[in-house]
Amino acid sequence: MIKVETYEAAVEENALDSPLRNIRVHLNGTEATVDLVPSVVLDKPYKTINPDLSPDINKVLAGSRPIIEANIFMRVYFNGILAIAIQEEFIEIIKILNKDLKSAPRFSDGRAPYPFLRVVNSEWKCCLPDYQGRGDPNLTYFKIVSMETCVDILGYIKKN
Repeated sequence: MIKVETYEAAVEENALDSPLRNIRVHLNGTEATVDLVPSVVLDKPYKTINPDLSPDINKVLAGSRPIIEANIFMRVYFNGILAIAIQEEFIEIIKILNKDLKSAPRFSDGRAPYPFLRVVNSEWKCCLPDYQGRGDPNLTYFKIVSMETCVDILGYIKKN
């Protein structure tokens, strides 16, 4: 029987209340500190005319509200990272990592997928040889998705 790869929220679904604007990753050998920075939509509409943009684009932007980084973030520590891939959201560097997120949990408004996911029945993890931890239940594939970037991590979350 073929196991189907699925997604679940890696933390409580109310831990993040908006899509991620940015993901900051600091690598140190096989350890990483990852900051998940949520987005905030500003209240004031965009009014500035940018001379570097075409008039049509300026018309579209008029009255829109900019999306910026929040002044808070969630920090996650990983250790024992076996693999990490960081790529622009629409680039397919590693085909096995670019699965459709239609089955991923979504925010309560139903539009955006939850940005910090655990991949269940990971095809990426199944590609590992046994001696690298393929059967280890604590070795997990995490997918983190922001407005511009995808970070895929095959490793362990550091326990305090």
